[in-house]
Amino acid sequence: MSSREAAPAFPLKRLTLAVVLTTLVPYFVLSFFAYPSTDDFAYANHVLQHGVWGAQSHIYQTWSGRYVANLLLSLNPVAQKWIWGFPILPLLLLLGLWGSLYFLCRQWSGKQISRSEGFFIASFLLSLVLSFMQIPVQAFYWLAGSVTYTLPLILATFAAGLGLDLFRDGELAPARWAFLFLAGPLIVGCNETIMLQWMTGLVVVQIFFWLQYRRWPLPLGILTALSLAGAVVVIKAPGNAVRTSHFADAHRPFYALYRTVGTSLEHLVQFLSPALLLFSLLFIAWAIQNRERLAQLFAPQVPAWIPRAAFGMMLFTAFFPALWSMGGNPPKRVDNTTYFWFVLFWFLLLAHWVYMKPETFARWRTLRPWLFDRRWLGPAALLSLILIGNHRHALMDLFVAPQFRHEWHLRQQLSEQTVAACATPELQFEALTHHPRILFNEDFTNDPNHWNNLAWATYFSSKAGGVCPNFRVTVNQEQ
Repeated sequence: MSSREAAPAFPLKRLTLAVVLTTLVPYFVLSFFAYPSTDDFAYANHVLQHGVWGAQSHIYQTWSGRYVANLLLSLNPVAQKWIWGFPILPLLLLLGLWGSLYFLCRQWSGKQISRSEGFFIASFLLSLVLSFMQIPVQAFYWLAGSVTYTLPLILATFAAGLGLDLFRDGELAPARWAFLFLAGPLIVGCNETIMLQWMTGLVVVQIFFWLQYRRWPLPLGILTALSLAGAVVVIKAPGNAVRTSHFADAHRPFYALYRTVGTSLEHLVQFLSPALLLFSLLFIAWAIQNRERLAQLFAPQVPAWIPRAAFGMMLFTAFFPALWSMGGNPPKRVDNTTYFWFVLFWFLLLAHWVYMKPETFARWRTLRPWLFDRRWLGPAALLSLILIGNHRHALMDLFVAPQFRHEWHLRQQLSEQTVAACATPELQFEALTHHPRILFNEDFTNDPNHWNNLAWATYFSSKAGGVCPNFRVTVNQEQ
């Protein structure tokens, strides 16, 4: 029996099903209890006050040049007065990220792996990413964060899969180039961090393509030009200066450079987890026994220095923009996307290492056979995935998520009733009694003029036609 046909010690389908049911399904279920917060209402207010297209100019001039994120946030369910449709968006984003990982896995192997194997690998990668994301709510359940960071991440992952085809075949079908022409400006128009990563990636692709084929494809030049034009639109926005003026240590180049190095090392350690290490041992055990199959994949055919250099540039582009524009570490929602790329590069570099140094790993396995025994590695890896990280919180949140959404819905009803009556323009909410780790983003304060409080109050006042312009909300935080 060949290595491809050999059944693993822990059955593939059983393990995949266990991972999907116990670690991924709760995130989809929690989508139905998501509720908008903070910027979701702030962007809706721009639309209610200026209209969809007028809001684009207003936001561009006063806050941000992220033209794609600005437009999508202006079309969000809150702005269009159908809050009930909000849970649809997390579902689409989770499915999109899952699908992009599946596509990337199949493309990376040159479709040498079966569909079931691609589903298996994509499920594991998604589970690892979700389990150790810094703040999942801002990746999927908070629209302002998910549109700004997760959407371009999905597009970039699909684009990376097409880029592998370009390297392998030297050309792409017209329909695939059309997707890239559309994806490029969309990606750079969502946020500055992934914009820098995308533009850096395009430069790297052109260099490596030239080294391999000694030519530059015209469509790649068009893609670069379109992406560069979008980047200029983002960078030139007058609103950027307004947003960065809130940070006293912004725009210090040498500080940003050396802090980027330190922050990268700090996150490398922070991103390690028992589950990642156990799955890495499982992968090594598989790779040692299937080196001939590993040779069929695209990964070993790429010189090791290429993914290593790309990994280093990914870390630099992940942290430098925030350190430059904010003068401090990036927000946790940026760490979400950084960890996604970290997981992908981790296994890519591990594949290169095992392929190039098989004798080293074979010796380790001979000296420590128990360390690579899949009979305990499989169950242990799955248990660590469930018990350490976000997955246990996702399971526990299923029991409190309905009450969490009910509390927000009750606040919505009270706000609508208070605005309609406008007898007492200030409304004080009781503090939330449920704070699901995966869903809860941010609550109001006891300051009625705090921007978060004002965004909510302004929204319900504007939604009612401005009949109660002095409406304000606070939260009783003394409980």
